[in-house]
Amino acid sequence: MKKIFTLIAMAAMAMGANAQVWKVNADTPTAENSTWLDDEFVTVKTTFGGTIKEAAATIAGEEFTHYAQVRVKDAPNADVPQGTDNGGSTSLIITPKQDVTYTIYYRRQAGNWESNDGKDVKVIDQADPATVLEGEMIIESKTEDEAYGFGTKKISLQAGKTYTVWAKGTTLNYYGMKFEAAGGQGGNEGQGGGEQPSGEVEKYVAAPDGKLAAEFAAVVDGENATNVVDGKSVVNIFTANVTVEAVGGATPANVDGGAQDITPGSVVDAETHRYEVASVGTWNNVTWKNGNNKTDINDEAGTKLYFVIGSGNPYVKMYAEEIYTDDAPTGRYRAAYDYYKPGMDMPQVGLYYKFTTKVDGKMKVQVWANKGNRNTYLINGQTKEAVAYQATGYVNGQKVVNENNEKVLNAEGQEMMRLFTPEEIQERHNAKKVGEDGVDTAPYVIDEGGQAFWGWIIFDAKAGVDYWLFQDSSQVGFGGFEFTTGDGTGVREIIAVKNDANAPVYNLAGQRVSPNTKGILIKNGKKFINK
Repeated sequence: MKKIFTLIAMAAMAMGANAQVWKVNADTPTAENSTWLDDEFVTVKTTFGGTIKEAAATIAGEEFTHYAQVRVKDAPNADVPQGTDNGGSTSLIITPKQDVTYTIYYRRQAGNWESNDGKDVKVIDQADPATVLEGEMIIESKTEDEAYGFGTKKISLQAGKTYTVWAKGTTLNYYGMKFEAAGGQGGNEGQGGGEQPSGEVEKYVAAPDGKLAAEFAAVVDGENATNVVDGKSVVNIFTANVTVEAVGGATPANVDGGAQDITPGSVVDAETHRYEVASVGTWNNVTWKNGNNKTDINDEAGTKLYFVIGSGNPYVKMYAEEIYTDDAPTGRYRAAYDYYKPGMDMPQVGLYYKFTTKVDGKMKVQVWANKGNRNTYLINGQTKEAVAYQATGYVNGQKVVNENNEKVLNAEGQEMMRLFTPEEIQERHNAKKVGEDGVDTAPYVIDEGGQAFWGWIIFDAKAGVDYWLFQDSSQVGFGGFEFTTGDGTGVREIIAVKNDANAPVYNLAGQRVSPNTKGILIKNGKKFINK
């Protein structure tokens, strides 16, 4: 019988209990290709001959007595996915048998104290060794000279893939690990299944300290996306219970005479000179960059908000529109678009974010809204209907004031940005956008419009539903998200569409038409048949 590295006593774990921490001890095998763990959740193996050392530590409330040395001489690559032997240290190979959240308990050397900096532990998918997976690093204590720090790092791993855990240029002290089945329950000793416990929180940061997270950084050269297909770049983000598909888009490249590199097909509307698009010769670059950050909030907590900004206005359909000069056709064409309106099909190209959760919960997404007067849509991808959400955050130019309307300064003498609650945002919106008849003239505009908004939108997420977040003619900034599991989170309806008898009518192409037009039409965000 092969020897399995049992880090804690199996008898101490009951079916359905919280996942336990596996701790390195004096009996940890050090030979190359040793199996540390092999159960229904995951397999963990070493690659090279390693070293175990005795050194007590307390990390995240757990007591440890020994650590294993993790280090490689050369970083993993497509030809050598485990890295190369550094002598006396090893890399680890992890193969999950189901989706798991992997927590590492470790001591690292000082660096920038950022996740995945030159001194941090790193994890790669062997199918994509050039991309280091982003994780949530928490350094909770440091040595007196601040040369080393003790902490944890959480990373989401997917079933069926093979991962390498490694460090280069530093010897990482690997004290232990924990695997939790995606959904928050279960662990490595057979517990799993059951219902998702309520109140579990998972976070993703898209632009930590103003730098692109690993998922975005992996697909850009400078700011330009390197994975563009058919005019769009797709970035996939995974946590234990959340999948995000970020899609950035491009427009046809400009050519002489104000035209674009686009070839027309059959006529769509002779009056507006619109044609189907037969082909696009050259696309402009799709970009992912950090920008529109808010770093002068100046509150006592030192809040700073950073964002990823992608390119492309989300559109439902693109046309080739012939350019006319002095009422005469020129034979040159530019792109024209049908932008999204509620009830239409979802955008095909352009900047949008699609969120899908495995369990019910509350989603809080960090966003930047340009000037606040753009429509910020949250749409149920299955029903194509708008989803109610709340907004909380900071509005350009709005400072903290006292009862005398005097600006309040922080300890450094700086003016502080005011954080508006969801109720305050809604009150400001209603004062500007809701008429005496009770009709909201701009139900998808955050706050009262006219000023930039940095903050969060909050909504109830149902398991398996796709939620599309985008603006109709601009780019929404994305700073990450916080997802809290559990149903009945109670997000009340803030964004709502009231029926307006005089609201404009559109056809399925998004073109405004007469209310007498026959066929399937859209009014107040809902489809109806006019016979």
